Amino acid sequence: MSRIGHIINIVRNSTTLTIDVIFSAIQELSGDNSQRFATLLESLWKHCNLKLWQEVIETIAKVIDRAFHLIEDRSLANTHDMATKTPHVPPQHTLDSLE
Repeated sequence: MSRIGHIINIVRNSTTLTIDVIFSAIQELSGDNSQRFATLLESLWKHCNLKLWQEVIETIAKVIDRAFHLIEDRSLANTHDMATKTPHVPPQHTLDSLE
């Protein structure tokens, strides 16, 4: 059975809280797939809030597209952060320099 099939069975057979099912699914997925799943959930949450509070109707394509761009933007931000970071080397003090 595939990983996705296993996760679907966890969800289908679950009697636990939704949050427990979500975290179980995230733990079952690889790093990249768990990031995709969590970001898709974030985009779905935004979709629900837009519909509830601003009466904005979005297509599922828009929800997925937003999730894709969130992942892409975070990846670029992390890459940029790693490229610009230089290791911090604390100053070296000796007894002579303190006098």
